[in-house]
Amino acid sequence: MVVFITGASSGIGAATARAFGLNGVRLILAARRIERLRALAGELPTATHLIELDVRDRGAVHRAVDAIPDGFAAIDVLVNNAGLSRGLEPIHEALEDDWDEMVDTNVKGLMYVTRAVLPRMVARKRGHIINIGSIAGHETYPGGNVYCASKAAVRALNKAMRLDLHGAGIRVSTVDPGMVQTEFSEVRFHGDRTRAAKVYDNTRPLGAADVADAIVWCVTRPPWVNVEELLLMPTDQAAPGLVHRRRLEPKEPIQTTPLAGRWLAAWNAHDVDRIIALYAPHARHTSERVRAVLGSADNCVVGRAAIADYFRRGLARRPALRFEPVSVSTGPRTLAIEYRAVDLDPPQSVIEMLELDTAGLIEHARVYHAT
Repeated sequence: MVVFITGASSGIGAATARAFGLNGVRLILAARRIERLRALAGELPTATHLIELDVRDRGAVHRAVDAIPDGFAAIDVLVNNAGLSRGLEPIHEALEDDWDEMVDTNVKGLMYVTRAVLPRMVARKRGHIINIGSIAGHETYPGGNVYCASKAAVRALNKAMRLDLHGAGIRVSTVDPGMVQTEFSEVRFHGDRTRAAKVYDNTRPLGAADVADAIVWCVTRPPWVNVEELLLMPTDQAAPGLVHRRRLEPKEPIQTTPLAGRWLAAWNAHDVDRIIALYAPHARHTSERVRAVLGSADNCVVGRAAIADYFRRGLARRPALRFEPVSVSTGPRTLAIEYRAVDLDPPQSVIEMLELDTAGLIEHARVYHAT
């Protein structure tokens, strides 16, 4: 599968790249900030094609799509994520340059990228367009004026695509989140970080990873299922202007990176300190390799310190070890990661079953090697 994500250098776009990357998907990542894309690609355990792109430039969009190399050209999923908000002033006080930037990016940019990519999907009679909308496309709020109008346009375009592509084998979805803690407010307030931080004070917004998870869910439904519209809200937000605020308890950390992503990234960096930070203090690790590495009679290691020692010894024996993800599945307090250990010839398939405690830390890891 090949997934093309615009606005991939931060926020929802970057989280979506990480979420798809965990499933071994080839990624085309586009954004204006190419250095951020390069840093992101370095974290991902999958093949990537990077494009420095401003979606407002119609000619650049078409040239970039035409230049996509053969290994990535058959795009299965387009995530139209590039977008922004500028200003929160009443319409009679707003800056017209802000209006232009929002309409050119949120509406025209989405149209340009879709127009460049979609004909190839239609020719293959398969594909999926994911448009990132907003609660602002459903409900207007004071000061939202043109931003709300741009997201209402995204919602209308989503339905128009469904109608125009009826019978073509193309799925079209819009994922419309409420408050998400990303760079959104900092961009809206032209870099005023103090003002931006107040938007998220004393409440639990969505994380970028929450939206990414919803996007992946839409894409991974059976091919006869089209999730046409998904409205995703924080529990603390009932409407754009109705946000419940209270002192957050320490047990409510805002975590924007899924455990599987942090686990894989730490392993592929050979950073034992980062790996072991994901484990509970009295965690257990069970693997048939424990005996070989530690020379012990048991195949189970108990406690963070002992597990860290085992990991360090194991990595010293396999300095080229790298995990290439195949699939990730979750349960209420479990996480199953299937991956290939690519330092071996041929690569070995492994399934790691992670049992989690109430704090979300790994309580017991069980490793199953292919026979």
